[in-house]
Amino acid sequence: MESAANRMASLSAIRDPRQKRRYQFGRTWKGQFKRGLLEEQLKSTTTSIINRMMITPKYDTMEEVDKKRFWVDLANLISSNYESFSPHIDQLAKITTQCLEQDPKGVAIQCIEFWSNLCDEELLRDEAAYEDEEECDETSAESLEELIEEKHHEYPHHFQDPAVPTPISLSDHLLPHPSKRKLEDDCCCEQDCHCSGPEPSKRRTEFQEGRNVGMLMYYITAKAEKVVPCIIRRMLREEKGEGLWEFRDAMVSCLSLISDILKENMVPLVTPFIKKTESREGALLITGAMIRHMEKIDPQVFQELSTCIKSKDDDLREASAWVMARIAQHQFKEISELENFLNLILEALNEKSPRVVSHLCWALHAIFDGCETNPEKVSPFTPILVQSLLKASEIHKTDENLELMACEALTTLVRKISRGCEGEIVALFNLSLDRWQATIRAKKESSKETSLFVKNWILLVSECLGNLGTKYLDPPAVNRVVKLILETSHDMTGQIERCALVTLVGTLGIIDGPPFASHLPSLWPLLSEGVQHGGTELKNATIATLKELQRALGRNMLKFADDTATLLLSLLLSPTVDRRLKPEALVCLAELALMMDLDFKKHLPSAAKALEQVLTILKWAQRYKSLGGHQIYDFASTLKDAIFKAYICFLRIIPPDFPLENAPGFRSDLINFLNTLDASKLDDQSSLSFLGLLSSCATLKDEKDVRYLLSHLHVMDTIRPFLQSPNCQVKQEAEHTYQEVALAMSESEAAMIT
Repeated sequence: MESAANRMASLSAIRDPRQKRRYQFGRTWKGQFKRGLLEEQLKSTTTSIINRMMITPKYDTMEEVDKKRFWVDLANLISSNYESFSPHIDQLAKITTQCLEQDPKGVAIQCIEFWSNLCDEELLRDEAAYEDEEECDETSAESLEELIEEKHHEYPHHFQDPAVPTPISLSDHLLPHPSKRKLEDDCCCEQDCHCSGPEPSKRRTEFQEGRNVGMLMYYITAKAEKVVPCIIRRMLREEKGEGLWEFRDAMVSCLSLISDILKENMVPLVTPFIKKTESREGALLITGAMIRHMEKIDPQVFQELSTCIKSKDDDLREASAWVMARIAQHQFKEISELENFLNLILEALNEKSPRVVSHLCWALHAIFDGCETNPEKVSPFTPILVQSLLKASEIHKTDENLELMACEALTTLVRKISRGCEGEIVALFNLSLDRWQATIRAKKESSKETSLFVKNWILLVSECLGNLGTKYLDPPAVNRVVKLILETSHDMTGQIERCALVTLVGTLGIIDGPPFASHLPSLWPLLSEGVQHGGTELKNATIATLKELQRALGRNMLKFADDTATLLLSLLLSPTVDRRLKPEALVCLAELALMMDLDFKKHLPSAAKALEQVLTILKWAQRYKSLGGHQIYDFASTLKDAIFKAYICFLRIIPPDFPLENAPGFRSDLINFLNTLDASKLDDQSSLSFLGLLSSCATLKDEKDVRYLLSHLHVMDTIRPFLQSPNCQVKQEAEHTYQEVALAMSESEAAMIT
């Protein structure tokens, strides 16, 4: 019999090369197609290894290190071999029970991560099936028993002897409030936990983009009644010790993910534990994990939170703050007394524990989001909220996670709640500039990484500027912001802060308008470097900023027009640049061409080559859209709209002395592009772009070009269906285009007769 160590070694031998190949083949559609073939070739190999791993059920005879590798390797195979777990899911559930009852934390946490990854995969497949309008097995089952019974006929081997618990009424979904409870240590997560940062349900693997997800096998639905009680029992009996925070975080994250799959069917599984446990922290954490799918939150829950948040026990206060954040994010409408809830948070913001304050900042961020349509509910609290959040971030300024959450809350407050609070926003703007400058100085004096700190304050400054507008932005303020931008770009070269900096440059250009052109010479190196040497995110941010500056400054930007065109064309013509950047770059180039007018003539040959390459990408996208699902489909639509705009702009600025017969590739690509489009499948926006392009063809300055294009395009027949469009704007544009084309055709015939 093969040993566990040998099985682990054989699995690891194929895992690393496979990840390397996935990275190499991830950039193009041809590469994704090859990657799909590679997945199929490796699938039989990895499936056989899964089978070999599961042959011997003597899990208890493994050493601790082998048990860890067992769960880690299984978790790494979920995304590519999800279906291969089907024969073994019942055995894995039994091993999970054994692991969570007996194994140490190091092994148990890897077991929990396996089930969390399995939840991630099922959520991804369910989402993809819904978005692609494929077969999505939605159910109207009102209980877990009905859901299991419904799926039992489709996947009988997943549902062997289901031990379904006794149903519990939804009216019992209350947080226990007995008079006597034992205070135990419970979950206080570290800075990078899911509680104080992104939601666990948003966890996604690195190589998901472009992967064609398969069918949903309902593993979690089948085994939830076995796995969930094991997780809760292990979480409640765990005592204080090293690694407690990481362990409890993994448990709560997994419960949250399972709850996202089972939804209301999760409630009967966890309610007995909430009622029986003596741990108030444990009860709060279990409640918070399933809070998203509770039909109604009993007032008793809010009473319990108001008591626990004032407790002297650190763990209990943190659990309370986390649940308050979950309620604000997922059940905001259930907060009937918002004023009392806010006062409770404001009082607790003086807390000494940075972890508790982080959760409360997250709660405020969610409240500001929820009040977007009714900002008057929160606007009276704006001054004290700004002061409290700034004070909290100042007290705990060495805690990166807290500063991030405080800045997120302040940014959301400025964006959505600050109407009529200009005085407070002006004060916040000046304070944000001071904190930004202080952070840069701290960076110079120490070697500690401060990229996220700087980025947070830059984004907050940008949001304040966008809110205040030109009324409160005087030249000294612009000069100070520009000076800080230059100082930051000189001292910090990371991608994180540079993305924030170029975004702020665009905001300044929009608000300040043409006078901002005087600052462009000093800021141009930052923008140029972003397009040339930045990563994908920085390139995207810089292209967006260039487009904003072109629109805001107009012809005041002509001094840098040739440099901008060169940067954009080099990006469009590069075969190694991320394809997702090309639609935005093409639109930016098209608008630049309109601004330059006849001066763009020298760039037209390169622009024609760039369009040729982009059209090739569009063909690949349409051919392989089934491989990447809705992601590639959406990209193809965006790219198509960008091509429409580019052709319209280029045709409008073509001079009379540059007939299209001098650029046969450009002309033939245009004809092929229009003739291969199915006009009946275009949405309203694409229809307007399509008609605008036909109008541009009919109004070219060279009559030979007009005759050639109209003779190769069935223009009149193409336009007629749009004349019956229910959309008034499309119908009017079709009538206008029809008249222009008819006039162009009559003039062309008259010219030929003459």
